[in-house]
Amino acid sequence: MPNTMFWKVKRHLENNQRSANSIQEQDKLLNDLPSTLRSQIISCTHGEIIERIDFFKNKETEFLFSVMPDMRPLNLKRGDVLY
Repeated sequence: MPNTMFWKVKRHLENNQRSANSIQEQDKLLNDLPSTLRSQIISCTHGEIIERIDFFKNKETEFLFSVMPDMRPLNLKRGDVLY
């Protein structure tokens, strides 16, 4: 994450003085970020995936922000079935 983005997130979290002890609280903190900052974070952390996979192009920021953090790489062999 670029330094400027890090400081924006840090400042937001400090100003809102919330603790992030659980995953639900962390998700809430991220969801409470201004939409422009969420878009920048998604672009920075998952931009390559969004550009390479047509399904993610032109999707709403809220959708991307809800899906991207849960994505994990998965190696499949030819002929494997994915549900």
